[in-house]
This record gives sequence, structure tokens and C-alpha cells, in this order.
Amino acid sequence: MGPAAAKPARHTNLTDVARRAGVSSMTVSRALRRPESVSEDTRRRVERAVAALGYVPNNIAGGLRSRRSRTIACVIPTIASPVFANVVQGLTDVLYGHDYRVVLGTSNYSEAEEQRVTAGLLAHRPEAVVLPAGDHRRELGRLLKRVGVPVVEIWERLENPVDMNVGFSNRDVGAAVVTHLVERGARRIAFVGMGADEHARARARREAYAETVARLLDQKPIVFDAPFTIDGGRAALARILRDDPAIDAVFCVGDLPAVGVLLEAHEAGCAVPQRLMVAGFGDHEFGRQIRPGLTTVRVPERRIGQIAAEMIVGRLGDHDTGPRAIDVGFEVIPRDSTARTQADDSG
Repeated sequence: MGPAAAKPARHTNLTDVARRAGVSSMTVSRALRRPESVSEDTRRRVERAVAALGYVPNNIAGGLRSRRSRTIACVIPTIASPVFANVVQGLTDVLYGHDYRVVLGTSNYSEAEEQRVTAGLLAHRPEAVVLPAGDHRRELGRLLKRVGVPVVEIWERLENPVDMNVGFSNRDVGAAVVTHLVERGARRIAFVGMGADEHARARARREAYAETVARLLDQKPIVFDAPFTIDGGRAALARILRDDPAIDAVFCVGDLPAVGVLLEAHEAGCAVPQRLMVAGFGDHEFGRQIRPGLTTVRVPERRIGQIAAEMIVGRLGDHDTGPRAIDVGFEVIPRDSTARTQADDSG
């Protein structure tokens, strides 16, 4: 007969902590959830007991009792982008302070994956959902309305959000960047986009580019699609210099390919900004550090997350008095990559 199976270890519970700290279980619960509600001496005794016993609160059991998960679902396109990392940081800045947890899912810029991931997170009964505004599948829009929890769509200003909305106008971004390039002397502007991988927000910038070059320069769109990478930007500029050397400015859908354009321009001996101006979107650290510095668009990414969280906290706390939609705006940040002078133009 083999050795007897070991009995599973008994987890330390709230009563164990209370006994060690010399207080009631209710006091331990208060000290852990709202430390400011107990005296400093009590808080320290509870903290020492928790540390000594290795106590971990059972939030699942608490959620079953209260019928609240205290979980907020957040679906973003990717965790690789600083843009969305900053949004999530803004969310957690606020939500963690109100004892909510954030459960994260990624869609990889795919509508089908966004629907699958969101439906999977909803199965865990989150109290609210945050996801980028854009081309949701019709079924997902219906599902979000049907589940009856607060929904905040972020990153694009919407006329008719599912519920709540915080963002900015990507169309206004596209128009503002093209206008900036024209004011700096550009006369033939190309757009570097994402092609088949393009999402609604990037497409809005592309459409605004096309409309604005038509209005200001009487120019048809000149679009070169490429992967959303530094190498993609390099390849795009190589094609531009080969196929249309009269182009004197490039507006990239994001900073990553824009940095690739700058690197390829340097290698090809194409002077920036004298021969070619370059602008991106996102205001990432690498765009600030490269030389020449990259002209770009700054969006308050972290603040978007914070506002979304504040909307959720207000709704769930029954003190929802703020607006349902907030436009956070954006700022064009001119740097050396578009610092062309009149002397440059006349040369």
C-alpha cells in the first residue's frame, strides 16, 4: 500500500489574523479594505499578523457574498505599444485606489479577436468594460448593450457611443498635421499607412489627410502602406524615393514607422527637413530622442485612462454626475523634422 496522500494545507483565514492581532475579524476586514478607518496602532498590528501568517484575502468568496466581482475588464489592441500601456496605467491609477481590479485582454487589432476576448471577459462578470472605440462587430455592440454594465469606449471621439466615451478626433489630428506641413512649405505630401492592418482610428487619420491635401494643395492622395514597424517605415521611404522623388513631406500613421523614415532618409542622404519633412503620431520617447527630433501629435494617454476610470467609479458608486462623453483633445508637437525655413524653400 502506497504512502497516504498528503492532506491539502489549510489556508490562513481572517479569524487566524484577528486572533494573532488581538482584534475582531470585522476590524481586520476594515483594516485591510479601508486602512484609514482604523487607528494606526490597530493597522500596524493587523499588518504584522498578516505578514507573519502569510494571509492572502479570499476575494472570490467576498465577491460571492456581495455579488460583486470588483473587476473591470479592459480590452486593448496590444500591450506592446506605449500608447495603450499608458492608458492602462491611468486606469489602474484610479481603480486600484477604489479597490477595483483590472483584467486585461488584447485583440491584436482584429475585430473578430476583440469580440472573442471581450465575450470571454464578460463571462467572468466584470462590473464595467473599457475598450477602444472603432469598428466593433455589430454582435459585440449588441452584447455590450445587453449585459447592462457600464461601458467606456476610448481613444476616439464618438457621436453615438454604446454608453460612455472619452477620446479625441483622429480626423482632426490628420487635418492638423497636414496643415502644419503645408504651413512649413510642403507641396507634395505622402501618407504612410498600415494597409490591411489599418483600424478605424488610423483610417480616420488617413481620410483626413486625403481631404486636407485636396483642399489645401489640390493634390490627390499619395499613400504608401507598410507594416507598423521601424522597418516598415524604412521600406516605405525607399519606395517613395524610388517612385515619387518629388514628394517633400511624409505623414506617418504613427511614430514607429516615422522613425524608420528618418533612419532611411539619413542612410539615403536625404536631408531632413530641408529635402523631406517627416511627421508622426504618438509622441513616444524614441521620437523625442532621435535626431532630428520627430514632429508628432501628443495625446493625453494616461489621462484618458484616468477619466475612463473616474466615469466607472462614479457610475458604480451611484454618484454619476459627469458628462457621458469627454473630448480630451490633442497637441501637434513641432520638432526639427519639420523645421523648414523660407530659405530652405527658395533653395
